[in-house]
Amino acid sequence: MARQPLLLLMLALYAADPAAPELSAEVASAELFQRLLETFCRREAAKALGFNPPKDAVTGRMRDHLDRLEVAALAMFNRGRQDIGEQELSADLAVLDPELLDRSWSAQAGKRIIGEFFFVHAPEARIHGGPATADPSERAGADGAMGAGETAGAGVTTALGETARPDERADREAPRESPRRSYEFLHATFGEYLVASRVMSELVEAADKAFAGRRRRTEPDDDLLYALLTHQALAARMPTLIFAGEIFATMSGKDRKQVLALLELLLGGYRNRKGTITYAGYRPTAADTVRELAFYSANLVALRAWLEPGHAVIPLATLLGQDTAAVRATGTERTTRTGHTTRTGHTTGVERSADETQEADSYLERWRSMVMLWKSGLDADCMLAMLSTVELVGGSGIQVSDLANMLTSETDSFTVDADADIFLARLAGEPEGCHLIRLHRARPKRTSSTWRASYLSA
Repeated sequence: MARQPLLLLMLALYAADPAAPELSAEVASAELFQRLLETFCRREAAKALGFNPPKDAVTGRMRDHLDRLEVAALAMFNRGRQDIGEQELSADLAVLDPELLDRSWSAQAGKRIIGEFFFVHAPEARIHGGPATADPSERAGADGAMGAGETAGAGVTTALGETARPDERADREAPRESPRRSYEFLHATFGEYLVASRVMSELVEAADKAFAGRRRRTEPDDDLLYALLTHQALAARMPTLIFAGEIFATMSGKDRKQVLALLELLLGGYRNRKGTITYAGYRPTAADTVRELAFYSANLVALRAWLEPGHAVIPLATLLGQDTAAVRATGTERTTRTGHTTRTGHTTGVERSADETQEADSYLERWRSMVMLWKSGLDADCMLAMLSTVELVGGSGIQVSDLANMLTSETDSFTVDADADIFLARLAGEPEGCHLIRLHRARPKRTSSTWRASYLSA
């Protein structure tokens, strides 16, 4: 972080605050970003509330700031952009959290929603008497009053010292709209952390509700998760998954177990998902059922694989929701003859009965169907990211791929040394895929741009 000027400045300001907890080399990146953002949001909240504000009021306002920043980060991520318009952000807030928008400053009131933070760039443009313009001179002229240099029937001196003709004066005095603003984080890592933070918070909340009963679980309420995770692939932004893993590591053992169980339950029933009614108005992208199911299942798989302790192999039967309740009740694991850690009740060893083989084949077919759904619904970059993040092991389980393990939080791109059909065959566990891979070893390596061309022409 210290190699980035903006982050270095934030670290310096944080260290200068006597009330801030001391930093150490052992602090994970996610915890560091959490401390930085909470410190600056708390400072802004205290400034807005005046002298000696109540502690509870400051904490509540700080939480509102963080919530708005998270919604803004999701708005950019789900639209595949690095910026978001104020009207788009207001629309998202109105659907995801109307009360938060009421407690904030609405776009209609001409107030900035998240622009009070120095790490958020908020350019704006005003519209008056014609087409929109983002010229700073127009904004300067709009804010100044007609005064010096103004005479009856004569021109008007503008803020730049230019004289406007009388027929131009009417245009300048015409009613003007509120300024149109957009927002972008000055460093992309802020958005990546905020997306991970919100997703993990929603997972914990949904898991708490699903497993709140003493005797049996209730059907998980994943409406908000579905709304947030059906537009882009988390795997396409590797730092987001890394942040999610670091946040997961700080949770209690109970929360970790329930989050993993929730992801398995949702994957077991994603085929029956019929959209969300509560958040139907949240539309960063156009409605498309196939695309939504593809992105939702891909994001659930990426999260489940990345959050597995040690990135160990996850049996397909566990991944797709089988025996989740029993796992939550016992929490036991064992090591198979092949050395793969798995949950009690599943066999990934080489010796299996006929029934076990038939059951394993059934889960493999369901997995293949999911992979083909991704190919149908994901764009080329997101499909490339999934192929680079998850791999099939022995036709009976998945884990984070070696390629994803080599990536760092500073890496934002993927390099693949094979054609699309080879990696798809390997991920889907198709028999002919192994033969294609062996034939491909003698070919020259190909970069991600070449892969995209191959994928789009397939």
